[in-house]
Amino acid sequence: MATFRIAAERRSPTKGETVNKIGAATGWTVGTITATRVHGRIGSTDRVLLFQSVVKAAAASGDSGSPVFAITAGGRNVILYGILWGGVGSEYVFSPMSAIEAELGSLTTFNTPPTGNDPKPDLIPVRRPNSSGPEGFCRLSTGGELIVRVRNQSNLDVNTETTTIVRFSGGDFVFRPTPPIAGGASADISFPIPSGCGSDCSFTIAVDAAVQVHESRGDEIDTHETNNIQNGRCIG
Repeated sequence: MATFRIAAERRSPTKGETVNKIGAATGWTVGTITATRVHGRIGSTDRVLLFQSVVKAAAASGDSGSPVFAITAGGRNVILYGILWGGVGSEYVFSPMSAIEAELGSLTTFNTPPTGNDPKPDLIPVRRPNSSGPEGFCRLSTGGELIVRVRNQSNLDVNTETTTIVRFSGGDFVFRPTPPIAGGASADISFPIPSGCGSDCSFTIAVDAAVQVHESRGDEIDTHETNNIQNGRCIG
């Protein structure tokens, strides 16, 4: 399971924004906010929640309580939008942080980054030599599998197994264990490409996705913990 750090709140969502949710029933889905400030009735009861937001994305019974968030440009930090409570099929409703805190009072949902300069490991996905852009991460085996090269660009060893995740454009997530990597060394991890990814296959790579290695150097958290995610593409 990927782990993120909440860096901020978005109290009042805007129509057209892209958000994520991770739920117990349907897992990680991504969609667009299609409506805000709507009033949602809870099932067949007479209870109505005011000023809610609607997202075009999959949800099902059991997803209630899922966090709704946006991923920042760096990749590991997120902005918390609210909590999913209703919807089924291709649409769900969530309470934005403004509505939640209007009822419960001010909440502490994140803390400021720690400070300090202790050196830490730094795992990143790397492109093919002499390549650039998303296509640079398209490295294929003779059998047609995607090869992700994970590099420890610190001089400090990673002494534990980590997890690398690739999310393909068809919606499939593939998890693979990644062995310990010495400082300055790399490891190649193989991922089968799902048929639903299509001929021009886009994907997102997340190394150390379960945050099994503390990479942050305190005040450099935005560089060491947020360079783990990169977007790639294989043009068929």
